[in-house]
Amino acid sequence: MHLLGALLVAALLGTPVAQESRGSLGVYRMPDDLARELGVDLGAGVLHVVSRSPADKAGVETGDAIVAVNGERVADFDEMATKLRESKSGETISLDVRRGSEVRRVKATLVRRAAEMNDAGYQKTLDKLNSIKPRHDGPARAREIAEAEWHLGRRADALKTADAAAARFTRDPSLAERRLEYLLKNGRLAEYVQHGLELGKQPQRSASLRLHYLEALLASGRNSEAERETMVVMDAAVRERQPTDDFVRAYHAWIEARLRQGKSLTERAVDGYLADVSMAPGADQRRVMSMAAWRDLLAGAPTYQRRSSKTAKADVQYHLTGLLFGLIPDRMNGITIQVNGVEVPLAIVDTGAAHTLIHDSIAEKAKIDSDDVRRGAHGSLNFTAKSGLVRELRIGDVVLHNIPVSIGDPPPLVMTKAKAALGVDLMHHLQFTIDYINKRVTAVPADAVDDKPESADRVWDIPLFPFSEHTLAEGTLDSGARARVLIDSGNFAQTLIWPTWGQANISGHPGPSKGLFEFAASNPMHKIRGLSLGGKRLPDWPGMDMPPVTLQGVDLIDLLMGHDLLSQYVVTIDMRNRRLRLRSPDGPVKPPVAQKGL
Repeated sequence: MHLLGALLVAALLGTPVAQESRGSLGVYRMPDDLARELGVDLGAGVLHVVSRSPADKAGVETGDAIVAVNGERVADFDEMATKLRESKSGETISLDVRRGSEVRRVKATLVRRAAEMNDAGYQKTLDKLNSIKPRHDGPARAREIAEAEWHLGRRADALKTADAAAARFTRDPSLAERRLEYLLKNGRLAEYVQHGLELGKQPQRSASLRLHYLEALLASGRNSEAERETMVVMDAAVRERQPTDDFVRAYHAWIEARLRQGKSLTERAVDGYLADVSMAPGADQRRVMSMAAWRDLLAGAPTYQRRSSKTAKADVQYHLTGLLFGLIPDRMNGITIQVNGVEVPLAIVDTGAAHTLIHDSIAEKAKIDSDDVRRGAHGSLNFTAKSGLVRELRIGDVVLHNIPVSIGDPPPLVMTKAKAALGVDLMHHLQFTIDYINKRVTAVPADAVDDKPESADRVWDIPLFPFSEHTLAEGTLDSGARARVLIDSGNFAQTLIWPTWGQANISGHPGPSKGLFEFAASNPMHKIRGLSLGGKRLPDWPGMDMPPVTLQGVDLIDLLMGHDLLSQYVVTIDMRNRRLRLRSPDGPVKPPVAQKGL
């Protein structure tokens, strides 16, 4: 999580009064709107109490107000925090605690550092919020109930609570924001996009809601509208002197929208914003500057420019080399391409890569222009890369100019021995078809494809949602639960399961492992029952928990499906129509067969 993300969470949940060198009480601030609903109009309102903290042992509860410390009155949470900073660990203090109309004095012995909030603490918060009778009905209590349910891992309950409350309190932006976030993280991608697009009808939108709106626009293929919306967010962030996370996310989405349209990355207003944000404290400058480096390398030139005819076509054979991820020995499929006239012997067509990756060794041989600064790369896997620009990319007879790339040696390239990964950015301009059966790949300009209707029994279309970070599909279980599915044509041999999702949706799943040793000692293999994609139900599908070193700590993907699904078909990656189109090589499309022996 970025620093700003941590600060935003702290602002929403309240900052615990805990510092390493001072005494800690273990309480979290009650938001002002909730305090008004509950009638907490004096003192420091308490939202959360850390389990087994000094406050918990003293009997402080959610909904209480601390009105005095050591007999001195405190007007609000900040004043209480000031008083506590004067106390040291091990010191016993008195607290006057108001609950309803009664005030009682309790003793609390401060500790050096209170523990973080855990399930026990959130459960107490939830129980108390459900039992408290508010002074007047409002959205804040429902919002905090949903938040507590979310932290307890009850994601479906949190969505249900937020959805019902958002329908009642239609003017409250915080509930609308949470409903959207919960829809997305519950894997209800179509509903997320539907509700997100409805925000476009509202003249007044917060920055957070605008960011959801532009994600819905990107996922719907409405890239020019998304580009315009990002300008509104960036302009507001800079004018309010808050060009931090909102600005970074909007700039990232602006880059994505422009790249998908083949535009340059130079725009006078955005350049002005960048001049301001580069000076702003709190901005994620590494992420901003890695994207701005592409702008500088392009120097106003448009991106993904076709230099071959509209009818040009690549029809190349797969090479078999390297190993796939997924603990199943298998041969890696890749094609030969040319970068700036230099042959790349193994390039994988990778729907799991947001942007095209080039290995360091190829970048050096091909003299790829770069900014020579390694920064954190975009995506789920944590690696550093340089921003680079491929002047010419040749795949068969298809030639493109000005392709922004990341240059480095990320795990997918190192472990598979691949030298390039052709990412989703490129797939918005070229339509790839991978014939896994006959080991061939074709590529044609995306705008040259004649989209002829086909019989439903001959194709299996899986809708795709091209968000700014990942392109996902929506999986549905027989229970009605959903899954965010990344279908990876690149370097994964089998399906990987996010353990948090597995615990909620797979019978007997133990949940996330605490480290590599626990993971290695466990049985990470499971069966996913009743999963459907694109309207077709899969048989009981084997999968393996994501190891802690990969995607386990990232709340972006529930299932990552690889060659175990795709290798049975001829697969067309059609980003213009936002779908994967699967065909069986001979006649009507056949249902997938689960791998044996897992």
